[in-house]
Amino acid sequence: MKGYTAFVKKEWIESIRTYRFLILGMVFLLLACLSPISARYMPEIIHAFMPSGMEMKLADPVAADAWLQFFKNFSQIGFFVTVILYSTVMSNEYTRGTLIPVLAKGLPRKYVILAKFTCACLSVTALYLICAGICAAYTWFFWGEAVYIEGVFAALLGMWLFSVLLLSMVMLGSVLFHSSYGCLLFTGGAVVIQMIAGMIPKATKFLPVGLITDSTEILNGHIQTGTIAWQMGITVLAALLLLVASVLVFDRKKL
Repeated sequence: MKGYTAFVKKEWIESIRTYRFLILGMVFLLLACLSPISARYMPEIIHAFMPSGMEMKLADPVAADAWLQFFKNFSQIGFFVTVILYSTVMSNEYTRGTLIPVLAKGLPRKYVILAKFTCACLSVTALYLICAGICAAYTWFFWGEAVYIEGVFAALLGMWLFSVLLLSMVMLGSVLFHSSYGCLLFTGGAVVIQMIAGMIPKATKFLPVGLITDSTEILNGHIQTGTIAWQMGITVLAALLLLVASVLVFDRKKL
């Protein structure tokens, strides 16, 4: 375990030196701040840009709109940036050949995958929790006590679980392909396939991607608890299987 711990520290230092953590943090914080602010002032912004003489009745913004904007921003922009930043997690090692000396000294190959996955998960989880807190604080500031909304915790948990699944996809894609482009195509293709399969009504509850595409319905309580539990359970299982596959493939891969 000493080798694993040392490699986790190495990954953390590298994420700081390469500004990966800083960039991801800045993007996450920007999305967290803009979500409630844009929801609160969207009617004023729309009216400001409307042609003179034209009128449009818009509903007054509520706390739910801030969370809806939060989930929309993270599912589209936040996760996109996350995948791009971590798509180089293995390709850089292949290019620089930095893994060969470490593995030659006896470090088990599985520790490389597990350490990189651990560091990525901890970084994303910490930033995600901070940003959820910021969104809640701004929501309280704009709408007073209307911070808690039925389904918000389920939606937050589902979004986080899908982020872990994305990172496991990135790990397997990084192991399978030597370039970051291959990793991006692998991860993006896996998500697109799920979205296409989601067009089948009966298949929706078995697809992890439903945790982000149906975040509005989850937040509003329109999806049954059993369906959400199925999606979360399958997401956890899929992430574990992808991580195991990454370890097995990397163990047999030539560097």
